[in-house]
Amino acid sequence: MEEARNGNLLIHCWHMNRFESAAMWELYANRNSGIAIKTTYKGLKESLDKSTTDKIKFVLVKYIDFETEWEPENNLYHPFLSKRKSLEHEKELRAILQFKAEG
Repeated sequence: MEEARNGNLLIHCWHMNRFESAAMWELYANRNSGIAIKTTYKGLKESLDKSTTDKIKFVLVKYIDFETEWEPENNLYHPFLSKRKSLEHEKELRAILQFKAEG
């Protein structure tokens, strides 16, 4: 875990609903632009560079009430794994790649 403190994280977010969401387009795409990439978990994983797949952690975001639910303080990844309950409609999968900072 020490490496995580000295490195960087690259986080790629995926919406996991079966159908497109007008709300997601409104929130996260420019009014006249944007693209949607439709894939499966298997397709996403197979599309990645084979030398990095063992370094990427795939996690489902947990939607919690930050006022009543406990978050572990000793998990460096935890801030990237949870979001507030009101965003639960996003059904987000995150692909997290940890890499060392150059220099």
